[in-house]
Amino acid sequence: MKKLLAFLLVCVMAISVMAVFTNASDDKLPGSVMYFDEAPTGLTTNTQSKMIREVTVEDGLLKVYFEPTTEISTETGNPVVKDPKFSFDFSDEFKEKMAEYPILVIRIKTSRAVADNETWDGIHLDFYNAEGTKKSGQKIKGDDYVISGLTSTTDWQLLILDTSLYINADCEPLKIRLDPVGAIHAAITFEVEYLALFKNKEAVSGFDGNLDNLINPGTPGTPETPDVPEEKITSVPTFEGTAQEPDQIEGTFGLQFAVGEPFNRLSIPCPSWSNNVGSLKWTLYKWNGTYNSTISSTAITSYEHVDYPDNATLELKLDTPAQAGEYLLVLENTSADANESVGTWCVSGTVPAIHCYKEGAIFTAKTPKLIIDFVGNGTNYFGTLSDAVVDTPNPGTGDFGMIALVFTAVSTLVLKKKKIEK
Repeated sequence: MKKLLAFLLVCVMAISVMAVFTNASDDKLPGSVMYFDEAPTGLTTNTQSKMIREVTVEDGLLKVYFEPTTEISTETGNPVVKDPKFSFDFSDEFKEKMAEYPILVIRIKTSRAVADNETWDGIHLDFYNAEGTKKSGQKIKGDDYVISGLTSTTDWQLLILDTSLYINADCEPLKIRLDPVGAIHAAITFEVEYLALFKNKEAVSGFDGNLDNLINPGTPGTPETPDVPEEKITSVPTFEGTAQEPDQIEGTFGLQFAVGEPFNRLSIPCPSWSNNVGSLKWTLYKWNGTYNSTISSTAITSYEHVDYPDNATLELKLDTPAQAGEYLLVLENTSADANESVGTWCVSGTVPAIHCYKEGAIFTAKTPKLIIDFVGNGTNYFGTLSDAVVDTPNPGTGDFGMIALVFTAVSTLVLKKKKIEK
């Protein structure tokens, strides 16, 4: 992960695009806006936590990918807090405008809602004196200076705080530090669209976050195109509790499951036994009655995770949500070195929502910690799971051979009886 972050910083480090509205006569307009067409300067991460997998800039969004912790507290039963964080510099123009426009607005979105037993840590603003020494760090989490704090939703939301409480002659705002999660059960992504400065609290009253409508209002009489609300995403685990144990995949591992609602992502935490080497190919099928019949059919989609980080939460995303029904997810060890160790974190035994197949045979010792992201407002998450069946009985093999043998013996007795009666 350190190599990945270092490569990212070398490749994309550049100043962010700044929009400064120096001629703004309307007090409702922002004094400065910080976009992310490129990575901001001074971008650093706390790699010791091993929870930040990647920081990228894509489609004008600063994206930070957090991995779940695998260490569980023996006292609380919750993941141990690892304090992941990242920070970046404000531009000179942004800092200069902050005294006149002290209301800081951050537009942010998360890939999933945060569960009640996960740690929600908030966001910090760090201020430094002229020598670059940290003066104070303030957390956005329900204190007096927070106008609008972070909430557990997958919709775009605004973090709004009053920086005038902390700006003075001895304290200059140089960096913003974000450490929104302390400990989580499943992977989560934070997307930041922009940072903006406003003159006062009244300027952001009723502001919906759409800067285009604010800066370039539509021509009178021209109807504006309403924003299409994004569909609700709900991450639902197929297991209970936090206990886990690894299971190595040498060949293939299949998960048969049934859902009652559409879904667009499957995710499982996967160890690579500490060396970040090894590959897992994920393939999704529509269930076709038996395991062998299903894997012989055409796959819905597949994706290969190559040399993934140890304990990363790997996932299979669908461009179009899969509808309610029964499915088979097959994980295959596709490592270049056949002896390379890859696998999944599992719960012991079976779970009601999944049948497992290891190397093509029914497997009940462990079940991978599968999380399904459901799309929409429905809550009938899991459907009716049919029996676990490896293959349709074949003449001369397996159970069919025994059935055929019994049938033959009975037939012989009937024939003999008929002969005696004659």
